[in-house]
Amino acid sequence: MNLHSDKKIILGTVQFGLNYGINNKFGKPNFDVVKHILDTAFKKGIKFLDTAEVYGDSHNVISRYHEVSNNRFKIITKYSASQLNYSINFLDRIKELVKLFDVDYLYAYLFHSYEEFKKVVDYNLNGFDTIINNPLVTKVGVSVYSNEQLEDVLNYDFVKIVQVPYNLLDNDFQRGQVLSKLHAKGVEIHTRSVFLQGLFFKDVKSLTGNLIEFKEKLELINSISDENELKKVELALNYPLSKKYISKVLIGVDSLEQLKENIKSINSSIDLKVWKKIDNIKIKDNQLLNPSKWDK
Repeated sequence: MNLHSDKKIILGTVQFGLNYGINNKFGKPNFDVVKHILDTAFKKGIKFLDTAEVYGDSHNVISRYHEVSNNRFKIITKYSASQLNYSINFLDRIKELVKLFDVDYLYAYLFHSYEEFKKVVDYNLNGFDTIINNPLVTKVGVSVYSNEQLEDVLNYDFVKIVQVPYNLLDNDFQRGQVLSKLHAKGVEIHTRSVFLQGLFFKDVKSLTGNLIEFKEKLELINSISDENELKKVELALNYPLSKKYISKVLIGVDSLEQLKENIKSINSSIDLKVWKKIDNIKIKDNQLLNPSKWDK
């Protein structure tokens, strides 16, 4: 693993709490599998976990891991108003989470949706200001989908992290300009959907519904991969890692083997010409880059 790239990796935990991903052949792993994954990740230098209040029982899985291990991950989690088992008050929620995870503080507390973020900041609901600059939270942020949302977030100085999709299709052409602005402002940029829920690994002949719209671009990615003797996992993972404006890259795994393959795939020596070809891939209907819009 590259000495610097490991510090840019965040391990996602949605797979630990839910069955997730269009290419997930394993389902939700049991705790013994999760423990092996987390032990290996920590040993390899991955020290951040991303989770959320709506990721099934992933919070409890992480809590259980911290109970049985001396390793302590830095935790990024996300607020959702739909979680009625949490206190309405933001500060109380965070106190509960710090206790649950057995950590001194949360690295970040994000809004899971831009819409909830706007609802809170526009009306200052439920004492949100109590967690800004609170020692129990290092950084406050928001998870977004669109560039319009990113442009709006630039107006809020207290937002120190944004989480946004970024991958071989949802790429520099789609995002580069606004992400560069956020980076220049000192906002930490975390990218997700690096494998676009496994779409890059699907046989293009098996695409159905509106996923067929991706056929030509996925064939181009396959040819770039073949021409440069790179596995698609190498291409997909190293593309966001190569961008200076991206602070951290979120990956999710279903098994220990997947984690090991991802770690092995980190490669900082890929020719810049490869990334320029990826930068120039242009998706006309960028709404399709949101998996919730897929009719598979």
